[in-house]
Amino acid sequence: MHGGSFFYTEILCTLSSSCVKQYSSLGSVRRIQDSTTQGYVVALRQGKMKIPKTEQGLDLRFNYLAIQGYFTTKEDYSIQILITCKDEIKRKLYFVSVSEIKIFESYAIIPNLIIPAGMWVNVCIDMNSFIEYCFGTQMDYVDSILVSGNCKLRVMFSLKFPLNDSVMPMGSQNRNYLLPAFYDIPNANTILVNIYKFKNKLKNDKSISYGNLDIKKVDSRINNTFSNSNLLAYRKYKQNKHSEYYKKLIDKIIKKRLTLFQGK
Repeated sequence: MHGGSFFYTEILCTLSSSCVKQYSSLGSVRRIQDSTTQGYVVALRQGKMKIPKTEQGLDLRFNYLAIQGYFTTKEDYSIQILITCKDEIKRKLYFVSVSEIKIFESYAIIPNLIIPAGMWVNVCIDMNSFIEYCFGTQMDYVDSILVSGNCKLRVMFSLKFPLNDSVMPMGSQNRNYLLPAFYDIPNANTILVNIYKFKNKLKNDKSISYGNLDIKKVDSRINNTFSNSNLLAYRKYKQNKHSEYYKKLIDKIIKKRLTLFQGK
């Protein structure tokens, strides 16, 4: 990883005892020694940890949030990111244990199924991809981060470019970061979480519902991008969730929207 504020900003580092000054807590949140990482981590046991500790926002301008953590199970934790968007509206991304994406006017609820549980992992969240997809705008800066439930946290960074994804081919990683050796945990996977990977997960996992994916305030945002026939297809799909014909149409609509956001 490149050093300096031009490429990343450290949000939390539990290697130093001064890290307790970086967050406020509620419930059981303690800095403990961890045998796997051979160092100190912050352990949440039905607790909440909010960064920053003060009312003043983080003002983080980079698109990627990296969290090095151990998440016991997918049902046991949640991550909430408060973001001010380019249209000067504050919106929240909730990563929780749910079976479908739900998009509302000022927040989106997103399943945390992509993030592995029961192991140390470097999670790199492409926040702007979710903001663009869910709200049709771009993020400006991150105000705050709230982690709740049962988990262990070691470090957090705001990044200009994403971390290397352990499951991605090497050819796609030429602009990405590797963790510095002193932050690295042996055998810990790095997972890039963005809407494009999530859409593929939705497509392949039959246990996950589309919910109101791509639509809340349907008329105001979809009509600007797609024809009335596509909007009608979505409404018919909502009336008959077992219709494979309309489900395929929605897949095509989502693919078209993703292509637009990727600039292809």
